[in-house]
Amino acid sequence: FDNAMKTFRECLLIRRKFLGEYDVSVAQILTHIGQLFFETGELLASVNAFEEALGIQRIVVKTHSRRDSWSEEGNTDLCSSSKSQKVVAEILANIGTIYSKRKLYSQAIIALEESMLIRNDEFEGGDTISLHTMDNLAYAYSKNRKNAHALKIYKKILRLQIAKLGHYHKDCAKTISKMSIMHEKLGNFPDAYECSKETRLLQAKYMPPFHRDVIATEKTLERLEKKLQKHRNE
Repeated sequence: FDNAMKTFRECLLIRRKFLGEYDVSVAQILTHIGQLFFETGELLASVNAFEEALGIQRIVVKTHSRRDSWSEEGNTDLCSSSKSQKVVAEILANIGTIYSKRKLYSQAIIALEESMLIRNDEFEGGDTISLHTMDNLAYAYSKNRKNAHALKIYKKILRLQIAKLGHYHKDCAKTISKMSIMHEKLGNFPDAYECSKETRLLQAKYMPPFHRDVIATEKTLERLEKKLQKHRNE
């Protein structure tokens, strides 16, 4: 860690000196520093590096967007602007993840929502990074007691997972299990029960009956059965 950080800091000083404070390469080095801090659990230092990189990258995006997109050179700039926006979205996703880990869920939601907004077309494709960002956003919503918002995101994740992986993939079971939790928090016990039943059926295809996730699902089903019975008796 120490050697890598020393190298990155030296590179940062050189690039700032010769290329300027707001050059895209400075943002790239700051992103590497943020990742390194994140891997070692230094979350505050990590988010500070990412946010500094984000500020620079936003300036880069504005610079590209001002250029004439109609000229031949402008077409290249348009591509660069799109690429810069994608980098902004990636940095925002990292910042959102860190805020969630620090239990600053409102701030996490702001960052993750903007990341999703910028890369909306890519999110519809359901690539792994997009699904991970959506899952992080749903988690932040749930921790911030916005369970209906979380459920909506989980439903979208499930739709994309089924289209990409098929309905019987283990990732689908995990998402349906999370949907069950949201339904239960919202008081939708019949829907929660049906989701848990489906989770258990999917788990049976790739997990032994004594697996801890299977046991957890069975306990959830028992709890929901009691809640449904209580609801019927009222």
